[in-house]
Amino acid sequence: MDKKIVLSDVLQRELEGKVLSRIAKDVGISVALLHDWHSSARKPSAKNIPQVKKLAEYLGLSLDEILFDEKTNKKIICSTTFSDEGKTYRINIERLE
Repeated sequence: MDKKIVLSDVLQRELEGKVLSRIAKDVGISVALLHDWHSSARKPSAKNIPQVKKLAEYLGLSLDEILFDEKTNKKIICSTTFSDEGKTYRINIERLE
């Protein structure tokens, strides 16, 4: 059975109220690409998987979660983001259920 990519739905939920240009800069992807994914103007291609992975990590999601909205049995109970030498890092503490 083929899975349907629902990246746009996930991004609209996860990025609600956030500035796309800031997210794109933090993740290191183009604003146009993030906007197209967010607005469902296009779906990610195989060559974009590294960018999708970066975005998923930024949001604390797995590839399955960001692409197919498939939830895992984890709950982020604490998250922090920090920068060092121009790189941004995020640390998530998860409770596995």
